[in-house]
Amino acid sequence: MLNRDRRLIRLIAAIVAAAGLSMMPAKAARQQLVADPCTEPRPAGFVLRDDSFWNGPWAREAVGAASKPLAALDNTNGQPTNGPAPIRLDDGSEGTLRVESRPCTPSDDCAPYDCGCTVDRDSYWIDVADAHGRAVAHMHLWAAYGKFQIVPVDLIDGVGDELLIVRVPAHSSPPIGYDLKIWKIGATTPVEIGGSERLANTFNSLPFGCARWRDVMSIDRTAAKPRPITLQTEFGAPACCHVYAEDAAEVADLRRDHVLRFDAASGKYVAR
Repeated sequence: MLNRDRRLIRLIAAIVAAAGLSMMPAKAARQQLVADPCTEPRPAGFVLRDDSFWNGPWAREAVGAASKPLAALDNTNGQPTNGPAPIRLDDGSEGTLRVESRPCTPSDDCAPYDCGCTVDRDSYWIDVADAHGRAVAHMHLWAAYGKFQIVPVDLIDGVGDELLIVRVPAHSSPPIGYDLKIWKIGATTPVEIGGSERLANTFNSLPFGCARWRDVMSIDRTAAKPRPITLQTEFGAPACCHVYAEDAAEVADLRRDHVLRFDAASGKYVAR
């Protein structure tokens, strides 16, 4: 019985050894293809981020060398603030700004359909009323996952506020970040005066999409109109996140401050 057990043990050991030898090349290949991101430190200048990295505030008022967040209706952090919020109108009076989650029905004008949005929570209505509660504007906004922030701020001609709208523009996995719309208030449709195709995004990284960036807008309300919008980039990555070398040029470009300036010829804010 003892000899038979020993033979069985030797047979099992031989089978395991043979299996290990046959698996080694494939295992070595996988290790070469999937490097361990923890073998290098987090990229220089990247803060340790968590899921709140893309939460607001997205716009700040420059106050000398300091800055403070501009008041906003914020739907980016899971605790929506839908208003009312104060907004200055073109006649110099103070009105109210609200946003409501409501489906777009066939009878509604919800153009432009500029979002890969398919569910009711992506459909929002922005309402502006004057000091007497009378409707001034009723405009539609698409925002994927219901993620957006609306900032009223005076940018161009007249004394009334324009709207900086930061929103997720489409459904995606991993997330594609946020874009920027700049609107003048219209009665039923906004007058689009520019923006940015991407205000936040991911880098080509391992694990996929772990490294991210976002632009924070800075506006000096004492500057002459039309007021420039300075974009200052912040970078974030969790522990054990590797940014691939081919994105080094994009990182270097984003490290420079960029400015959106109003172009009178096109009537829009453009990157300069």
